[in-house]
Amino acid sequence: MAEDSYRSHMSLVGGLSHPAAPQLVMTVEGDEATGEVTVGPLFHGGPGLVHGGVIALLIDHAMGCVAAQPDRPAMTVKLAVRYRRPTPLGVPLTVSVRLQRVDGRQLHLSASIVADGEVTVEADGVFLTLTAENLAAVFPR
Repeated sequence: MAEDSYRSHMSLVGGLSHPAAPQLVMTVEGDEATGEVTVGPLFHGGPGLVHGGVIALLIDHAMGCVAAQPDRPAMTVKLAVRYRRPTPLGVPLTVSVRLQRVDGRQLHLSASIVADGEVTVEADGVFLTLTAENLAAVFPR
């Protein structure tokens, strides 16, 4: 893994060496992934709840783990998050992602977060596969 990869040890979401990362660990199998995380009080929103922006961060990162592969670099272009019920702090959360379809360079994904057996969040996202020109423009060396 490249040192500057978002999957590096200093990743904001799952970086093992990042001092504040919530430590979302994703397991990718083909076009699907699942992960586990317990979000602590650093990411407090409402009383006893995970902040909604942190939920979006977790979902975006999890989707990126499926969309962006070594042979298929990709970035988020659209993320729609539906907060079904409050997501509690301090309990194990399961994050699940599935690549629904590929439409040219667009990758359409869905995701969910489950806490205590209840779906708290559902999301849809679109990622765009990057061309060599995109990579050179976005990540100049």
